[in-house]
Amino acid sequence: MEQVKNPINEAIRLLDFVSSDDRLYSLAGEFMETGYTSGFSSEKEQEMIRQLNASLRNTLGSVIREAVEAKSLTISQASQKSLVPEKILNGLLADSVAVTNVPVVLFRKLLHLLDVPLSKAKEAVLYNTHIFRTQLSLSVEAPSLAFKRKSGRDPFDLSEGKSEGINLFENEEAVKLYLNRLEEIWGN
Repeated sequence: MEQVKNPINEAIRLLDFVSSDDRLYSLAGEFMETGYTSGFSSEKEQEMIRQLNASLRNTLGSVIREAVEAKSLTISQASQKSLVPEKILNGLLADSVAVTNVPVVLFRKLLHLLDVPLSKAKEAVLYNTHIFRTQLSLSVEAPSLAFKRKSGRDPFDLSEGKSEGINLFENEEAVKLYLNRLEEIWGN
């Protein structure tokens, strides 16, 4: 029966106990000839997949998609029954629209229609907010403070009327207020 050795232990042994180059070459040869198993047993693979699935969080889009499929509805039917515009519902499904862009009463109606528990919806909304925040910080469009040019216009000049509140409805405080309001009206 061939003895299976741990490659990490063998590498440590090679590094720690080498007194000369000749000994290093002989140990390297021994190390390379040793049979190592690199595959996992099927039980280990199943356990790893189970742990991975348990650690993955559901986005709001995936929660809504699963609920729509469980109710055997089409997107247009869910849109009509909940009064959420189909374009917004598709944006929610694609995780490209912040939930705060949907009126809270309509969102509650959608969740009730699809029988999505409030706790699951809140968790998914918070996870989506985290994703939006991460995407914004990694975005090329988001200026870095190190490379941000000083604006030539007066910061107190409101005459231009340009909206700079792009992320107004995607910030954490707005989402928390939205979820608090959703919780308040949940039973109605």
